[in-house]
Amino acid sequence: MDGFSLKWWHELLLIIVVVILGYGVAPSRLPLYGEEECRVQHGIEMVESGDWIIATNQKVPILDRPPGQYWFLAAIHAWIHPLDPLTTRMSALAITLATALLIWAYARQFFAVSAALL
Repeated sequence: MDGFSLKWWHELLLIIVVVILGYGVAPSRLPLYGEEECRVQHGIEMVESGDWIIATNQKVPILDRPPGQYWFLAAIHAWIHPLDPLTTRMSALAITLATALLIWAYARQFFAVSAALL
């Protein structure tokens, strides 16, 4: 292995560790509240109604937000029926990690390595 690929793996591991430490510490310690509870309910309504296109809140369409997180939570609800705080926050952790890695990969192509890690 050359130094470039080793450095690449170090950067990747650093991003994964930072995201997990920042968002994944004790995910089931607190109950769901506020916006978290609403987003879970939107995902549950998607599964129960069978409408996977538009998220609803008590059968009223939610058109002011992108449905990506609702789709993700609905898919998890379809596979793991009870959406408890752990599964809900793990889905948020997975989405955050994927977003951080995509931004890092994009920035690494156009900026210096140190700038991509910011």
